[in-house]
Amino acid sequence: MALNDRPRRPVKSLQDVRTNSGAVGATRAAVPHQVHMRLCTLEMERYRRDQERRVALERAAKCQARCEQIEAEVQTLLDAINLRGIRAVADGELPAVPQKKTAPALVPKVVNRGSGVPYSY
Repeated sequence: MALNDRPRRPVKSLQDVRTNSGAVGATRAAVPHQVHMRLCTLEMERYRRDQERRVALERAAKCQARCEQIEAEVQTLLDAINLRGIRAVADGELPAVPQKKTAPALVPKVVNRGSGVPYSY
C-alpha cells in the first residue's frame, strides 16, 4: 500500500465542533437538586449585589453631602472677603494682601562634646 493510497479524512471546520451548550439546560432541568442549587446561588448573588449597590449609594450620598458643605463654606468665606473688602474701601483703606511666609534659614549647629573634634549637623 503506497502512501497516496490511504483514504483521506475529511477536513473539519468550526461548524463540526460539538458542544454541550444545547444539552446543558435540558439535563439540569431534569435533575431537581441542580436546579435548586442554581436558584440558591443566584439568590445569594442577588443579595450580595444589592448590598454592594446600597453601600455605593450611601457612599455617593455622603460624598454629595460633603460637596454641599464645602460649597457652603467656600461661599461663606467668599462673602466674608467681599464684605471685608467693601468695608475697607468704604473707610478709605485698601484690603490687605496676605504676605508669603518664608521659612527660617537653616544654620548648621556646631556641637563639641568634649572629644576635641566638633561636628555639625
